[in-house]
Amino acid sequence: MGPIIADRTTDILINRTGDAINDKRFPISTQEAIMEILNGHPQVAKCFVKKLLQPFRVARSARSDKCKAEIVWNALNVFNAPNRQLGLTEKLICSFALSCLHHNDPEVRNMGKNIFIYMYCSEGVDTELIRSHLPHLSKYTYEKNPLLRSLRDEFEQFDRSVTTTKNKGQAAKAEGSAKRMRVPKLEDGKRPRTVTVVVNEGHASSSNRPDSVDYDKMCMFCGEINETFTPEGLDEHYLHNCYMLTRCHLCDEVVEVSTLNEHLLDECTNKSTLRKCMRCHEPILKNHFSQHVSTQRCKVARSDTIAGRCLLCHMNISPNNDIGWRKHLRDYCKYNPRRSNKQYA
Repeated sequence: MGPIIADRTTDILINRTGDAINDKRFPISTQEAIMEILNGHPQVAKCFVKKLLQPFRVARSARSDKCKAEIVWNALNVFNAPNRQLGLTEKLICSFALSCLHHNDPEVRNMGKNIFIYMYCSEGVDTELIRSHLPHLSKYTYEKNPLLRSLRDEFEQFDRSVTTTKNKGQAAKAEGSAKRMRVPKLEDGKRPRTVTVVVNEGHASSSNRPDSVDYDKMCMFCGEINETFTPEGLDEHYLHNCYMLTRCHLCDEVVEVSTLNEHLLDECTNKSTLRKCMRCHEPILKNHFSQHVSTQRCKVARSDTIAGRCLLCHMNISPNNDIGWRKHLRDYCKYNPRRSNKQYA
């Protein structure tokens, strides 16, 4: 019964999603109806999934194809693909994503890219299997195609993050218990090249000029120099005042704002309550995840080499380095409670 229902209704429903001329409510209501079907009888849902994951037809409108890709994308997130019980297997999903990459519509192609990234980053998948579904093109062709180049870079970035996470886990075991506050140390008394020296006028002295800096009295993150910065004073500064730092709202650990995203996804003791959105790359609470991905209102993430993402205000930060982050968090981030109007020397 399931295959018959799916064969007779899937194409009609998909075509209906593209009918925004007669009634703009059609696409939304139809997508909601399809998601209800997928939440219903398992056999019927599996048949619908199989039909939805079939490659695009040439005769169908770009609007319908876009809606179909959105339905598949929402299904992946709602049902935590790969989900073999529902028929959301790696092979079928990647075949559909590949057909998206070959589509004429740029939004559909970008959706295919996001689906590939989602599958590659999912737990328990064979990443080599995912890679095997990518177009078999020469390195030169990849370099000439921005979408494929971006997709390849995302894969490589994820591989590096996995390696880094494993190394951090091994280091944490070797150390025993992780510290609540990790502060970088200056080596050989050298000042980081990107630190802007900030003199607190209320506690300034002639020895605190940039050409004669007492690095023991300097904040490693914002560059402020203050005579009150004893070891205890620095800890107080880190915990409450440094505009480059913030408290994780889930574990209360003090971390750099620029690394808050990585902390929440990889290090936070409550990271299991979060899931990474493959559109904006931000960590989203799992109980809000379905609603987040279905609206598709979040800002699309850019490559880390181009811009970072501030989780306080959700703005892209460029350049994605200490200079860019310091300027943003000090002068522009409206949601940074530690931002102040200090004078910089």
